[in-house]
Amino acid sequence: MGKALLLCFWFLFSTGMYAQSVDSRNTITSPPDTSRYQDALITKVLFSAHNNTWGYDIFVNHVLLIHQPSIPCYGGREGFKTKKDALSVAELVITKIRKGLVPPTVTKAELKALGIKADD
Repeated sequence: MGKALLLCFWFLFSTGMYAQSVDSRNTITSPPDTSRYQDALITKVLFSAHNNTWGYDIFVNHVLLIHQPSIPCYGGREGFKTKKDALSVAELVITKIRKGLVPPTVTKAELKALGIKADD
């Protein structure tokens, strides 16, 4: 019984050491490659959404990257109240994509700075 327990302990300890090992050659991380978006063809398409609101799609090189039928960072299904609001946020998102910030998150503070309010 003692030998079996010792063998089990040794096995668990030895496999645990390998699972926790770190390859020291890979400690330097490189920044994300932003060049793939700098010269890409990035387009926006505005569309009517739920309850007479607006949303937007963002395409990168003719491929849909973002479908945003609702106001980002707010729960619910409500889109932007005006087409202008949807356009402003779509342009902000495109700016972030060009900088390599993918996914391009939008904060409540950024929406507020654009004058966009959502019903909480």
